[in-house]
Amino acid sequence: MNNILLVCRGYHHLSTIYDLINQGYNLDIIVPKDHPEFDLMKSQLSKFDNIFVVDTTDQFLNLLSQLLETKKYQYIYPTFPDHHMKLIAEINSKFDLPGIKLKSYEKIKEKIVYYKIWKDLKIDVPEIYQIVKNKKTLNTISSDIKFPCLVKPSGGMASLGIKIISSRESLKDFFKDVDVKVHDYQESHGEKFKTFEYYSANSDYIIQEYIDGPIISVIGHILNKSLSLDFFYDIESNSYPYAAETALVYPSKYFNNDFYENIKIKLEKFISLTELDNCPFMLDVILKEGNIYFIDFAARVSVGCHLLQYSGENQYASKLVNSILNNKNMLLNTSKCSMKRDLGLKPGLIKSIEIKKDILADYIKLPTNNKVNLPRNDLAISNNGYVYISGSDLNDLNEKYQNLISSIIVNYT
Repeated sequence: MNNILLVCRGYHHLSTIYDLINQGYNLDIIVPKDHPEFDLMKSQLSKFDNIFVVDTTDQFLNLLSQLLETKKYQYIYPTFPDHHMKLIAEINSKFDLPGIKLKSYEKIKEKIVYYKIWKDLKIDVPEIYQIVKNKKTLNTISSDIKFPCLVKPSGGMASLGIKIISSRESLKDFFKDVDVKVHDYQESHGEKFKTFEYYSANSDYIIQEYIDGPIISVIGHILNKSLSLDFFYDIESNSYPYAAETALVYPSKYFNNDFYENIKIKLEKFISLTELDNCPFMLDVILKEGNIYFIDFAARVSVGCHLLQYSGENQYASKLVNSILNNKNMLLNTSKCSMKRDLGLKPGLIKSIEIKKDILADYIKLPTNNKVNLPRNDLAISNNGYVYISGSDLNDLNEKYQNLISSIIVNYT
């Protein structure tokens, strides 16, 4: 029996856990208690054996190392966030586990690093105008910058700290220090604080070209140095000037054979150079006037994988593990379209909420702590409530969503 180690970082990972256990894998599950969805998850998690609850996300790193020293595992299922990738690469290298290794990690550890590789490989990327050192103010603005531009942390993920900037004055304001801390999100800088929207992820900031076009996410895996593109979905955002994700829709309406081949040819060069093998990956691209721009990459599973569960494929996780551990090709079975979309509620504290047509949804998650947050990354799907919907086609999805949203009655305090 194969022993798998998994960190459960959200409600969406429950379906992964059920899938792996149902397919006979021996699963040890680490759960950080400080995750916002812990209370939502704990009743279901109590049904499983081998649950390890830690108080904070940071503590799970120590437990992870302890478990690996005392028990033989065949795989660490890659639910980990990008900022823990170095540790996972070290563990995989030390114990010779499949997945990202240190030699590959050094080539994909931050956007600044792999953007240069992409450019060297003649892969289109948004132009980087300027790099601002971590938590530094911006005193000199490059004359190359064209507005609007985009600012984002080189080591960030999940749209945190990303904003579209329209002027030189706004750009300086984004990087300035302030005297008063008004929100827990604000990072300390000496005796002062960074602005509310700034989030460094302990990395430098990129000021880059803003490309206004649809974003498509590509999910795939590498098996014995052979690349497979498993599925494509669209990422939507309606939170300008923020880039927070507000909807994921499968399948991508921009997918076609030419798009597939274009992505695959470019990715094969990148995968060969980085020496990634026997691991999943996610890639985000922007489509603009027929050109494909690479913008984000990580050697882990994507939250978009859970769209497949509502499209008829309930075994993506176990198929991925079986493919990697047993050298088997993976075939997906999807028969429906699916979406994950925010509830579109206005900011505020919720006194009561009623959804009269909840039957239209496959799953509904209400806002965390009955609070709809203000803009910035808080407009992202997970925090402000979301719905999973499946349908026969994309028009069916949108019709169900609109009917469900129109049935929501909210009373604010």
